[in-house]
Amino acid sequence: MNTEKRTIRMSSVSCYLFIMILSFLMTIPDASASIITEIPEGVNDALFGGSEATLPMAKLLLTGAILASFTFAFAIIKLHFFMIFVIDFVLLVCLIALGWAESWLLLIFGLILGAFYAPIIASWLAGERGTPKE
Repeated sequence: MNTEKRTIRMSSVSCYLFIMILSFLMTIPDASASIITEIPEGVNDALFGGSEATLPMAKLLLTGAILASFTFAFAIIKLHFFMIFVIDFVLLVCLIALGWAESWLLLIFGLILGAFYAPIIASWLAGERGTPKE
């Protein structure tokens, strides 16, 4: 029987991203919140001193860290790009429902998705089959 070792190789960019996410998540234990919807306020207290003006930034950092960690985890197992996008979309909707993310992020997410698939959609509307020619 021939057994092969399977190794996961990460690029240097992925390693730096992983270190940045870990270092960000290590500062969050200073945050204290009683219920789930108050976690952004706890992160705001821990990172920015609890100023009301910095609450949207704390929400963006928390949302970015969660989305990046999920994206990174699924990218390591080499899941298809579109599936990662769908998972991130569902996660973003859940974060908006919890009040952790702003609703305009969903619009930005949709615009990015539309920019990625614009050539394919344009070829479908033109009546061509398959992928667009470059």
